[in-house]
Amino acid sequence: DGTIYNAYATGSVTGTDVVGGLVGDNEGPINNAYATGSITGNDLVGGLVGDNGGPINNAYATGSVTGNDFVGGLVGWHWHRIINNAYATGRVTGNDLVGGLVGFNTEIINNAYATGRVTGTDSVGGLVGDNSGTINSAYATGSVTGVNAVGGLVGRYWDGDWYYAQAITHSFWDIQTTGQSTSAGGVGLTTAQMKILANFNSATEANGNTNPGWDISANGGGNTVWRLYEGQSYPVLSSFQKNLTFTANDAGKTYDGVAYSGGNGVIQSTANDLSGTIRYGGSSQGATRPGRYAISPSVAMTQQDYQNWNVTFLDGVLTIDPVQPASGEIWLAGQARAPVPPSSTPPFADRPAAEASAGSGTPFLNLAPEFIRLGVCPQDEECPPGR
Repeated sequence: DGTIYNAYATGSVTGTDVVGGLVGDNEGPINNAYATGSITGNDLVGGLVGDNGGPINNAYATGSVTGNDFVGGLVGWHWHRIINNAYATGRVTGNDLVGGLVGFNTEIINNAYATGRVTGTDSVGGLVGDNSGTINSAYATGSVTGVNAVGGLVGRYWDGDWYYAQAITHSFWDIQTTGQSTSAGGVGLTTAQMKILANFNSATEANGNTNPGWDISANGGGNTVWRLYEGQSYPVLSSFQKNLTFTANDAGKTYDGVAYSGGNGVIQSTANDLSGTIRYGGSSQGATRPGRYAISPSVAMTQQDYQNWNVTFLDGVLTIDPVQPASGEIWLAGQARAPVPPSSTPPFADRPAAEASAGSGTPFLNLAPEFIRLGVCPQDEECPPGR
């Protein structure tokens, strides 16, 4: 009945019944806790807690879990209070009542997800094996395999003596990665749909035209419960992320007619373990003309990276300066542009021929695409093209 907070365990655990990565049997609050070791037992086996009757908040488990009945990636049997802001990523293997997050749930699960592979026989679900409680704002993506009562999110809903007004609201499963087209509750989405912000905070055809109302954002550095990298990641819980900012360095060059590509490096706000390649986009890519353009940085990330880091990307600026007028040329005000190379200047059928008057040339005004220039056409030479 005591309180556990700011706690973790990393070792593997092996037992018979009521086995957990952090606690076997719990009836008190658990806050800010995690376990990463592999767990093996018989009945009531969980990655964090085997048998739970207390509130769990801000917790996760990543180790594999193996047992017989009541087996879950986070909790084997959750029978009292609420699990809030929690996830599990480990592989879960059992027989009956097997779930990626909870094997058997008779209470409340809110803001949670599971991504590990789930294998069992009866009542097998990507998030919960057997449910007679409430599930809200949750999802599952791991492969789910079983024989009877198998579902992408929930395997079976049980309405026996412990029924507490079962409800599954605003929750989803990936029909492609779970390998399941049905579930005892929730809405099935494709992998691509699971990575679209609108499907979680507005009514769309994909989610059944019902706004799930998730507290979620696609922008880094926010204070929402969930964070999603649009088109790239599943939703992840912001409370487990560390903030990180990538700021692109500014760059500059003088007009040379060569299209710009790449960037000038980035500044990272804190040390991190991201190993992906820095990439650059924005209006700077392919820019040739004088002006100011955005250098937009990004970095290749894994699902684990998305889970751990709340990344904000800030643009740098590319400045392309015009070429200054050469000696002997007069450029009109406001038109200081570099001349187009002769090879790119289109010929015109009506180009004037030079006057053959002795000792003089023909004044001309060149209106080629990149500049306006006043000059003198030398005697006995053809004038440059004009318009």
